[in-house]
Amino acid sequence: MKKAMIYILISFVVVILIAVIIFVSNPLLWSNSLIKGYLLTLTPRGMVMEDVIKILEKHKKWEIYSISYDCGYSMQRGSPSAASKDEAGQIGKKSIRVHRHGRVIFNGAIVSYWGFDEDGKLVDLDLRKDWDTP
Repeated sequence: MKKAMIYILISFVVVILIAVIIFVSNPLLWSNSLIKGYLLTLTPRGMVMEDVIKILEKHKKWEIYSISYDCGYSMQRGSPSAASKDEAGQIGKKSIRVHRHGRVIFNGAIVSYWGFDEDGKLVDLDLRKDWDTP
């Protein structure tokens, strides 16, 4: 009886540890503010655009989707999106858009935007999560 209880307890602990590892290793499960904080530690405000690109290229799961040297990004619709050159509310004068695809139960992606000033220095970044559901 005691051996059975020990095996059940060990199994329970292993399942909990696996769940924690999955959560910690998958940014799709993190809050947007936690992801943004992580990205800002990798690419702090003031970093030049070329250095941000180099850092993003080193992360194999992050795919640089687009780089714009003539417009920033916009938060007009409540989440980041590409901005037109003359759009009000444009963040930055240059921008980078990056996708990080993954899977939890459904396929998902974190779409991140970095905005840079006219000198190419990072002013801010924002992100949104997109989910492909059946």
